[in-house]
Amino acid sequence: MTTKWPAAYILEKKSGREFSISASIHVNANQTFNDNEYEHEELGAQFVGESGRQLIGFEEQSN
Repeated sequence: MTTKWPAAYILEKKSGREFSISASIHVNANQTFNDNEYEHEELGAQFVGESGRQLIGFEEQSN
């Protein structure tokens, strides 16, 4: 399996804002299928984390 569906629930305690985010991400940098070498944590989790930080920043700017 080379596609990961990372998800996160984010609660910004200072403002009380909360949201969830998920993504379907292809995480196979070497493009070799079925070799069990995938970048789930390195790419998938990092992508969702950074997306959440960007959403918090966007929300702060829009208020």
